[in-house]
Amino acid sequence: MSGQDEKSAPAGAFYTVAWVFYMALAVGAVIWLGVRQGQVTWRLFVHPSGLLVDLGLGLAAAGVLLGVWYLAQRYWSSARRLEGDLRSVLGPITTEQAVALGLFSGIAEEVFFRGAMLSAWGWIPATLIFALMHAGGRGLSVAWMLFAAVAGLIFAGLVLWRGALLSPILAHALVNAIQLRRLGRHDLSPGAPGNEPA
Repeated sequence: MSGQDEKSAPAGAFYTVAWVFYMALAVGAVIWLGVRQGQVTWRLFVHPSGLLVDLGLGLAAAGVLLGVWYLAQRYWSSARRLEGDLRSVLGPITTEQAVALGLFSGIAEEVFFRGAMLSAWGWIPATLIFALMHAGGRGLSVAWMLFAAVAGLIFAGLVLWRGALLSPILAHALVNAIQLRRLGRHDLSPGAPGNEPA
């Protein structure tokens, strides 16, 4: 396989499974919302007024979460081990793949957890289940669950405050895309930032 083929190829089985999972999550959320509310309108996503406020809040929330994770992986060995595990599962991911998967995962998870689940069961169950969903596939990852719990609380707070999903979707998508690209960068030298040994 040529270098060009490697760059354009999907990032292994993880990438394909993730797309299928997020598609199922999004469809399930829309069906759940449709059954409960009768219809799903654009008001679920955008606050009737204050679009710029929602965009600003989404960017700010993403910055806070990226800062929290930077500190966690810098000072907590469990977070560094998690990054090593994720990096080995992800394989190389291009910028386009990271952005696409980050956007789709952000939309699907927010529509499901903060759109359908929060409106049906409340913010506490939605946040707890969201955190438990990030336990990790190869055993319990306390670092990932705690980070997901913090993120879930922030996303739930944004929805309860603004009444729409735009700001948490933006924050979630940015965090996922940036982290996916950073962890999927296998073109870095061994000592380069973002590719340190776990």
